[in-house]
This record gives sequence, structure tokens and C-alpha cells, in this order.
Amino acid sequence: MNATVNTVTKQTLKYKVMTDNIKIDGDDNSDSRHILKHFSEEHRATVKHLYEKSRQARPKQEHIGTDEVETALSKVRQRLNLKDDSQPGAGSSTGHAMDWKWMVAAASVLIILSAGFLFYPKTIEVPYGETMTIEMSDGSEVELNSGSKLQYSRLFPLINREVGLNGEAYFRVQEGSQPFIVRANNSIVKVTGTRFNVRSWQEESGTETEVTVTDGSVQFYPEKKESQSVAIGPGQISRWAKNLKMPTSPDSVSLDHVLGWRNQSFAFSKKPLEVILLEMERRFDVTITLEAKEYRSEKVTIHYVNPKDAEVILKDICRVKGLRYSASSEGFRIYE
Repeated sequence: MNATVNTVTKQTLKYKVMTDNIKIDGDDNSDSRHILKHFSEEHRATVKHLYEKSRQARPKQEHIGTDEVETALSKVRQRLNLKDDSQPGAGSSTGHAMDWKWMVAAASVLIILSAGFLFYPKTIEVPYGETMTIEMSDGSEVELNSGSKLQYSRLFPLINREVGLNGEAYFRVQEGSQPFIVRANNSIVKVTGTRFNVRSWQEESGTETEVTVTDGSVQFYPEKKESQSVAIGPGQISRWAKNLKMPTSPDSVSLDHVLGWRNQSFAFSKKPLEVILLEMERRFDVTITLEAKEYRSEKVTIHYVNPKDAEVILKDICRVKGLRYSASSEGFRIYE
């Protein structure tokens, strides 16, 4: 969860720097320039509109008397339950105009910044060598594998029940009026209430997405192509990659192998060696360099129950494939 806290903190600091750097000048011709330059292109139109509206908020009476100011401040203090310690003639403003335009403009800026923060997605990244379970505010649970990243709106599930995934996760989705949608590297998994596993790593060649269902059923389809969806039932798996028009027909699969990562097992069936080594790096937080590049696409089938470290697996892979390995300053290197 530390990664999430850091992400939010950096964004908050970013907004603070933006507001601290806004300069307010008396020259109306430079007002909008000073404000607008601190916002991205996508926000400038909205800020400019609010600013122009705020210019119309100046009251006809340009100068407000001292008594009126003190009366107004006194009412504010009373509403905030603050002690009214101002004394007539002491510390009062004399001859200064209340520029209501800037009060409205400042409020508008704060609204824009707050809205931007709310729509900035919340990100959860799992460190290598660890797994993490997240309870969503709708009651659903997401169990994340090592190195996985999950993103979702801070307004979840008020506006929708959508999450973005790069990695592997097991979902226990609570039923709801809105569908629960997983976006994973240009593919969509759509459900209302079920349990399923999604594996989709952008770092792996081909960026294949695998969906396995343990309970209920899901719709699986390429992004923006729901008409090309397949329905996956319990004990079935389907795959999709960018070179496929639609996901593969659902097929039976060993759930023990697919979900082995949840019990600290390590299992793959006919997977490229490159994919298995990447999984080992994430699982054991170690660097593995494959110097024998021609073996990257070699298919490997393995199954280990709670292996103690990466070397246990690496030793067997090299023995079967006729390769050698040695420890390096960063982890391991594999060569012929």
C-alpha cells in the first residue's frame, strides 16, 4: 500500500506547487494569463470560463466601509464559533476595497484542482516478492500477484465499477446494479457477480490476456468490440492477443495450475521460457538474464508447490533444456 500513498502524496504536492505559484496582479489584462499558464490544455477552457464568470461578480459598490467589513467578519466568526476579539479602531482595514472577483476566482481554482484530484485514478502497485488483497468499497475483493498494478477511480463505485489491470489478479465480485469491468491491455472482462482470474502483462511479448473463471460466468472481448465476446464458465479459460480477431473458444483448464500463485505454488503449462523467467523475477524479486536468446520461445511445463527460491526452479529448467546458469551481482545469468 506504500506505493499508493506515495502516488497520492506526489499528486497532492503537485497541486500545492501549482496554487503556490499563481501570481495575482492588479492588471486585468494579465489576470487570466497568470492563472491559465498553470493548468494543462484540457483544463484551461473550463478555468477560463469560470474566470470570466467571476469577473461579473464585482458588486456595484467598489469600496465597502469599515463598519460593514467588521460586521461581516463578526458574522463569519460567529458561524464558525470563533471568538470575536476585534476591537473598534484596532487592526481594522481602512480605505481598502474588497475584491470579490478574486475571492470567486480563487474558489473556482480550488474547485478545479479538487475535481482534478478526484478524477486522477488511484493506483496500487504490488512490490516484487509480495502479494496483496484489496477490498473495494462495493464489497468486491481483488487479490493481486507480485508486481501487478491496479487502477480505479476515486469515485468508485459512484460513477462506475471499472478497474484497470496490468499483471495478474483474482477477483471476487459482489453483485450490483452496475457491471464490474476489468480493462486489461486493450481487452475487457465484464461481469455482474462472479469469481475469476485475469493474467495480462504488458511487459510480456504478445501481451496475451488470459481469463479463467472459477464461479459464475464472464464476458470477454477486445476493447470496443463487445459483439466479438465469448462467455466463459466455471473451470474454463480463454485467451486473447492483438493478433486475434476475438478471444479463443473457452476450454477446460486445471484451476490448480492457473491459481497456484495464490497458494505460493509456481505452475505453468507449455509457456515460453521468457514468460516463465519474467514471472520468476516478479515472484522472487530477482534479476534473471537469458543470454541464450534463441531459447526465449522454448515451451516449458513446470509445477512446484511453494518453492523456496528461484534457484530451485532455475536448476531444473537448465537441466531439461541443456543450459547452464550462474549467480551474478544482480541475480542469475543463463547461457549455453
